[in-house]
Amino acid sequence: MVNHVGRKVVFILSALVLAAAFLLGRGIHLGLDLKGGARLVYGFDLETARGRGELEGLTNTQVLLQNIAVLGKRLDKTGVADISVVAQPPDEILIELPGLSAQETDNVKRLITTLGDLEWRLLASSEFDLDQERQKLDVWRSVNPGLGIAFFADVPPAEGGPTPGLRWFPIGKEEDGSPRSSVGGPGRGWTDFAPVRMEEHLETGEDRFVFRGSDLASVRASTGPTGEHAVAFEFVAGRRHDFEEYTEAHQGRQLAILLNGELSSAPVIQSVLPGGGQISGGGRFGFSIEEVRELTTILESGSLRLVPELRSEQLIGPSLGADSIKVSRRSGLLSLGFIMAFLLVIYRQLGVLSACSLILNLCLVMGGLAFFGATLTLPGLAGIILTIGMAVDANILIFERIREERDSGRDVAQAFKNGFERAATTIVDANLTTLITALILFQVGTGPVRGFAVTLAIGILTSVFSALVITKLVCHLLVGAGAFENLRMTRLVGRTRIPFLNFRLPAAALSLVAIVAGLSLFVARGTENFGIDFHGGQQVRFRLSAPMAIGELRGVAAGLWDSPVVNEVRGTAADGTALPAGVSDQFVVKVARRAGQAEIDMVTDLRSALGERLRPSGISSVSVTEDGSLTLSIHLETPPPTGALMSLATAAGIAEPTLEMTGPLTWTLSGRVPTQIGTGISDVLLGEASGVGVRLSDPFPEVTEIGERLVQEHRDKAILALFFSLVAIVLYIRVRFLEYSYGFAAVCALVHDVLMTLGAIAAAAHFGLVDVEIDLAMIAAFLTIIGYSLNDTIVVFDRIRENQPRTDGSFADVINLSINQTLGRTALTSITTLLVVVTLLVFNRGMENLIEGFAFAMVVGVFVGTYSSIFVASPLLIVFGGHKELERVRAEAAAGSGA
Repeated sequence: MVNHVGRKVVFILSALVLAAAFLLGRGIHLGLDLKGGARLVYGFDLETARGRGELEGLTNTQVLLQNIAVLGKRLDKTGVADISVVAQPPDEILIELPGLSAQETDNVKRLITTLGDLEWRLLASSEFDLDQERQKLDVWRSVNPGLGIAFFADVPPAEGGPTPGLRWFPIGKEEDGSPRSSVGGPGRGWTDFAPVRMEEHLETGEDRFVFRGSDLASVRASTGPTGEHAVAFEFVAGRRHDFEEYTEAHQGRQLAILLNGELSSAPVIQSVLPGGGQISGGGRFGFSIEEVRELTTILESGSLRLVPELRSEQLIGPSLGADSIKVSRRSGLLSLGFIMAFLLVIYRQLGVLSACSLILNLCLVMGGLAFFGATLTLPGLAGIILTIGMAVDANILIFERIREERDSGRDVAQAFKNGFERAATTIVDANLTTLITALILFQVGTGPVRGFAVTLAIGILTSVFSALVITKLVCHLLVGAGAFENLRMTRLVGRTRIPFLNFRLPAAALSLVAIVAGLSLFVARGTENFGIDFHGGQQVRFRLSAPMAIGELRGVAAGLWDSPVVNEVRGTAADGTALPAGVSDQFVVKVARRAGQAEIDMVTDLRSALGERLRPSGISSVSVTEDGSLTLSIHLETPPPTGALMSLATAAGIAEPTLEMTGPLTWTLSGRVPTQIGTGISDVLLGEASGVGVRLSDPFPEVTEIGERLVQEHRDKAILALFFSLVAIVLYIRVRFLEYSYGFAAVCALVHDVLMTLGAIAAAAHFGLVDVEIDLAMIAAFLTIIGYSLNDTIVVFDRIRENQPRTDGSFADVINLSINQTLGRTALTSITTLLVVVTLLVFNRGMENLIEGFAFAMVVGVFVGTYSSIFVASPLLIVFGGHKELERVRAEAAAGSGA
């Protein structure tokens, strides 16, 4: 049955050792929905930039890669581990920042959207009639109130534009809105715009006296003459002499330091600057510590070509990930236990072998994820747990074939040999078609959906390997040792002779009624069916300090937004008991983006409406006196490690820190901070907390926003995924069965399954049975249902093809015989898969996470997939002319007999 046993043993052991090594060495990279952090999607307006002639000679991909290189350097400087910056052609980049708090994410977003365009020039002076120039600017602004100041530079002098060599730049603002610098000569204090001399446009000017950030050799944090925070810089060797010559020639003039098209500061050149100097914030505030860090990071990483536009943002707190991991682990272990117990009852000795094979398969899956560096997300966990159920199907196919061979009088060795050989084709066909859907999903999917596709693809490959290599080799060795001489198996479904095709018309009527009813409800619900992935909007998960009735919260939400959707998240009381239905301390609110609707900020609105009823933020009640005395409150998610809070205070630079516990998870921190830090100490504490193991409370652990442009992209990719999956399936089945009729019948059954599931989703959501909607995770569910249903259908089709040359009677008789012969396998596979998805649904119902809706769709999909393989796909073979293959086979057999 197996050749080269020794080589195969070595190969299998090597694969298992490598899987264990990668799993222990690299570990599994957890996605944001498990670890917490931020997922940001930024887009670039490439068409407008090309219209301005800014991207000449560059493709879209080249522009994205250039910006990714710059952003990668910037974000690496923040110390964020496992950062991911990837292109999403044609005009987007996806940035994943694991483990970041909301405050840290805001800091990163500023780094991302800052171009980093730095220039050193001179403020214009007596070489221009500045009063007249300002008058021209004011006239132009009164005529063009909606245009930015940059457009004024393009106005010709003859039409009221600035004199060549002069350009006006806006003056940067302080945090309180005041101008960052007040510049100008005696009696002339510019506070909104500053006139700057453009050397390259003067008749006597030289390009070598234009200095930019790309000319820098180094930048570092420093302090100004009065102790304010500043940034020191030095030019590269080739530009140091030019800068020295320039500052020597213009001593006493103001040096205009321009950052991203704004005047950052305008220091007076007191003496010759030998190739370097300082950038300070100007004004009375100067730079903050965070601004110094950001500026040095931006200047070191280089300039972006275009300003990124935030199109989607998802913030997920790590506590959500802990809950999800715990629930998924529990449901996974329980479903694994159910399946193993079921296999032991049905297959006895072979059940033990199947259970061991299943465990090895899971080890290979996890090792494969570690090897490829794949990110494990919530949909990915669903893919692994689903793999548990689907992997058993290969063993069931083999064992049922062995049972048939034994029933036909074959001895043990021959039964095992024939069983593996005849099941192999069906296993490969069924798994290859599912792999096709996984590969297409990976190609057109985004974010966690691609993670699901990777997990599913790895699971399919390891399942086939486990069944056709590991299980086959172990069976070969055990058969040779005489272990299966008294082989017994429980028969769940006996020999049947059900005329299934006689029920095809009633089944067609039932399907038609169910589909029409479901789709009618789906159409009636309209946009309520869709998650924000497909209509845009915001979704916020938030936590309260005490439980609230969902009806009361719906009243609050209705007063804030138009048609909000409010769902409770299953919670527990302080004593650990489950809260009653309709009462919770954690909720999810979704607000769809509607045409003409003003921009909303759900977090700000909820803070205003709920106030102290929200769970307190990590740092609150910050008070800093003029002499630097500090007091603030720290609210924790979990009890801190010993000494962690004191380490946090020290890391944040707080002198003489003292701590007082004022509640179970609340502390008061006192001490002294430098006056220039002031109330900014809260940002510093938030940034240092994770590094010392302190988990601060977060009332908003998950915030998601999907922009309008991304909605269209999600919708298009979902349609493409479904369309290309169906086309690929038709082509594959055409190659395998030599008839398009099999492919068309299979695809019609798959469309039937998707429509039936779609109607069930609409009904479940309408009656509040589960929280389910059409989003990216549901597209993954639909594609999985397609793969599962196709698996069932191909098993029947393979048996039809096998029975055609050796069965008398009509084509309908061949189909009925084939369905009856595979009915036991169909029942066993459906039960094992249902054990998985029902366990998933039971454990996640009320959790308001992606798995809840996914599991519900899969439960429906298993039922309708099993039904359609018998009552839809098989009867359609007759409709599409599948009998032609039977006629061809019998004609070839007759011709062979005649010869």
